Amino acid sequence: MMVPLSALAWRWRMLPSRAEAALALLVVAAAATLATYPLPPRRAQAAEQAAAPGAEAAALPHDGDLTLASDIGEVLVGLTVRPALPGRNRLLVELLPTGGTDQALELGPLLLVTDPDGQHTRRVALQGCGPSCRTAVTELRGGERLQVQLPGPPPQGGTATFTLPALPPASATSLVVAAQARMHALVTYRIDETLRPPATPISTRYAFQAPDRMAYQDSTGLAAVTIGTRQYQRDRPGAAWKASDHGPGTNVDVIRFVWDLGPPRAARLLGTATLDGVATRVVSFFAGDTDLPIWFRQWIDVTGLVRRSEMRAQGHFMDQRYFDLNAHFTVGPP
Repeated sequence: MMVPLSALAWRWRMLPSRAEAALALLVVAAAATLATYPLPPRRAQAAEQAAAPGAEAAALPHDGDLTLASDIGEVLVGLTVRPALPGRNRLLVELLPTGGTDQALELGPLLLVTDPDGQHTRRVALQGCGPSCRTAVTELRGGERLQVQLPGPPPQGGTATFTLPALPPASATSLVVAAQARMHALVTYRIDETLRPPATPISTRYAFQAPDRMAYQDSTGLAAVTIGTRQYQRDRPGAAWKASDHGPGTNVDVIRFVWDLGPPRAARLLGTATLDGVATRVVSFFAGDTDLPIWFRQWIDVTGLVRRSEMRAQGHFMDQRYFDLNAHFTVGPP
């Protein structure tokens, strides 16, 4: 629950909300309580697996891997292929439900691998390698369809499907780095965003104007306009706007993006696609750490601008469409 609030506060330099502070206190209290009790048997067994020589505490990618992410209901599913070469590969599956690693221990995923021709499907046994980590070794040649299945009804049951590119996939590090530089040079842009896993996804349209102007309205009716340190907000359409001033140092930073968490890791070219008539190259990469693992898939046009971005983090599945890049518009007060 804290991740979306923290991401928004960090991204646009907003002041921490009372809701986030309350959540932080609850987390600290829960952690203090849990620390006084021994690990339950299954959790202790997972801890021993994670501490074993060569074990992975989390199924996170290294440079040179191929890494992808999807979701099943409220569960983040990260898939890493190592070394992403034709032949014998190790598969690492990271399962992160909103309930945390203890909830992940209860998940019994199945892995199905379908050959590129679609004629043969085999089941691959997954072994535990940590509280949220599952692993297997199998032969791959590229183009396979991998399905991670979680038994049971939604929101935790279902299937995440991954289609592998040709192996080995080309590195996309330079492409991603160049695209980030191009995006940071934008003067204006808009975003259509969909946020899950709520049963009713939250849709938001944003408008940004450098250096510190932003406006948005979401599907709940909430709307806001920020100009420097001045903010206007209303709770629903037709309601009166309320103005406030947050003081020096609270300006929105509109050229800071959610993927600006660090250098991209395991950036790979997945293929090409056409979005709204625009030719793009599709890339995947990882930009987090063990405390906050985040996967990205992006569609980058021939000029190096991001046209679509999909972010998968624990409890935060966000799809964004970027448009009106450097278009002529002004974000003004309501």
